[in-house]
Amino acid sequence: MNKYFNLIKEVTLADFKIRYKKSLLGFFWSFLKPLLMMVVLYFIFAIVLNLNTENYVLFLLLGIIIWNFFVDATIISMENIIAKRDLIMKVYFPRQVIVISSCLNSLIVLFFNLVIFFILMLVLGFSLNFNLLFFLVILIPLYLFSLGISYLLTALYVKYRDIYHIWGVFIQIGFWVTPIIYTIDKMPKQFIILYLLNPIARIIELSRDLLIRGNLFNFLNFLVVFIFAIIFYLIGKFAYKKLSIYFPEEI
Repeated sequence: MNKYFNLIKEVTLADFKIRYKKSLLGFFWSFLKPLLMMVVLYFIFAIVLNLNTENYVLFLLLGIIIWNFFVDATIISMENIIAKRDLIMKVYFPRQVIVISSCLNSLIVLFFNLVIFFILMLVLGFSLNFNLLFFLVILIPLYLFSLGISYLLTALYVKYRDIYHIWGVFIQIGFWVTPIIYTIDKMPKQFIILYLLNPIARIIELSRDLLIRGNLFNFLNFLVVFIFAIIFYLIGKFAYKKLSIYFPEEI
């Protein structure tokens, strides 16, 4: 993939510029969307429903930022595979670049969002310590897992356009079964399996442990997440490689 580094960089930056090209606020929407979502959910669950969770603003915002990255990466990958059909038709163009650059595009947005999160942490009296380095390590399986799912969805989407709509329903359900607005202990015991099998849920909890609760790095939990990420990445990449040869006739 090193030989495609410059191509990936150019496509990623071009997509990022186009993303907010005709928007008055431009890339500031990257900051505003998770903040506005956090405000609404905070009002509903912390004020109206009186959900008592310590440091709930940070708790909620971090969960939203991580979840939004995952959703954004998968959705943009599917959209770009159609938007860039002209490139797909060129035999010499490496098709995996589209998915990789789409996920990197979402990763840029993730870092912008995290800047706001870290500023809010400092405002609320938290300090940035050594745990920040461990948190950055957690972003590796987050990206790999999102890339693997994006590969898989994109490969299927080219042939079955219903995938886009099915995935839209799935991510709405996923938002509520993932501990974004509530803590793990609030989940009914019979649904804990959903958490154990959900890499995004584990990543969110690992991140909160490090940045908000100040706990030590849970290597075992990280190892489980990393294994999940590698498995889904390999499955997604394999499916994409096998099905991408049919893209020109399907697209």
